Amino acid sequence: MDLNSLRTLAETLKPILECLAIIAGSFALIKWLRERNNRATDVLLKLEEEFDKKCEHGRPLIEHDWKYDKVKELLKSAVREGRRSVSAGHDPQNLQTAVDNLLRFYVVLCGVRQARQLPQRSLSTCYRFWLAHYYRNDRKDLRDYINTFFPTIRKWLLTDCRCWTRFKRRAFSCWWSSFFKPEDFWEADQIERDPQKLWPRF
Repeated sequence: MDLNSLRTLAETLKPILECLAIIAGSFALIKWLRERNNRATDVLLKLEEEFDKKCEHGRPLIEHDWKYDKVKELLKSAVREGRRSVSAGHDPQNLQTAVDNLLRFYVVLCGVRQARQLPQRSLSTCYRFWLAHYYRNDRKDLRDYINTFFPTIRKWLLTDCRCWTRFKRRAFSCWWSSFFKPEDFWEADQIERDPQKLWPRF
């Protein structure tokens, strides 16, 4: 087989090989996406287990008005004195400890978002409701407590208020979409979304 024949054969096979390479690359991409989704599902299920275990007592204290009334004086006192009082042995029945456990979970969740281990939409759907109470006008003591003792969460909540603050900080991807969206749960006159009013030093 002479050189011209080899050149002709190569030119004939080239588009076929390119098509095969594209097909193989597509299969590899589909496999990677499937494995990534499986890993994301595993992480989400583990997060849900931790959430149920650590936040069982804290969630109703934030969510229900009559239970929040039991804890708000403790939160106000902690902010006034500048220190949190945690019960010996971290008893989950202790009201303030229960709130702390809930907030610590959200610190971990913030780290999960930064690592981009899960899609923002999945995390937002599952976990935005409880921390979104920060924006409620009738949860000022909770807001002050978070502002004082949980700076990581405070920054996340304040940055999430507006598209511009999310874009400016660029702490996470999806800056065009709010994570918490409290307006989905409460009327506009029941919440505050101005970061300067939520924390004047922002």
